[in-house]
Amino acid sequence: MNRVARSLLAVAVLCIVVSGVASGVARAQEVLYSSSIWFEGREEISGAYRIVRAEEGLLLELSRSFRTKDAPDLKVVLSPHRMEDSARSAGSQASNRNALEGGLVLGLLSSSRGAARFEIPAGTDFTRYRSVLIHCEEYSLVWGGADLVEGRLVHAGSSWVRKTNRIRGRWEIVAAGNTVRVRTGEDFDTRNAPDLKFVLSPRSASDNTDRTALQGGRILGLLSDHEKAQEVTVSGVDLSGFRSLLIHCQQYTKLWGGAELGGFEF
Repeated sequence: MNRVARSLLAVAVLCIVVSGVASGVARAQEVLYSSSIWFEGREEISGAYRIVRAEEGLLLELSRSFRTKDAPDLKVVLSPHRMEDSARSAGSQASNRNALEGGLVLGLLSSSRGAARFEIPAGTDFTRYRSVLIHCEEYSLVWGGADLVEGRLVHAGSSWVRKTNRIRGRWEIVAAGNTVRVRTGEDFDTRNAPDLKFVLSPRSASDNTDRTALQGGRILGLLSDHEKAQEVTVSGVDLSGFRSLLIHCQQYTKLWGGAELGGFEF
């Protein structure tokens, strides 16, 4: 084999190796469910979870920013009950009494802070479950939980830029294909007004004004409430090119405020 042939063979082998590595990374990053919005039970929880299909199987991962109050026997549970008020969502609401009924215990939290991984049995039917709970089995108390939200957590935060009115509370954007969900936590609150809408803007929240809020933007839908948890689901949305999530009162042509889209890292 001459030098040219050896060089071509080396390049081919390198391409195969790189391709295999890239393929493995892609598989490892296939996100099935994720959320950063936790509903408080006994204690406050922050951070995020995601359920991924990796080379080693199905995994539930907690982000590096995960935090909650320490306690003995804290476990991660897939539950058929939802943490959100059952009056506004399908299914029963999780409670201390029913937290483990029909649930799948994934494992014990080794720490109440930081990243963690839990194996999920192969063949698990996720349609049976509605939430991820943190449960203290020793005290029979639900620490808190997050809804099982299909898709990849793309953006999340709790900081808002004030324009006309103050906004506070957690928010997130979860994408599944070309469908996006804008969700707020139970701590969300702003001044009530008619025709308040979620808007994606190509400008930063800081740079937007009453006049520019809708220019080049995408109206996602009406807020169902000026406070508490809610969700708007929209199809056919490409998030690339947008820099902020705004709350805009179209009837008064007033920009309430907005949040910068800075992504979310596990």
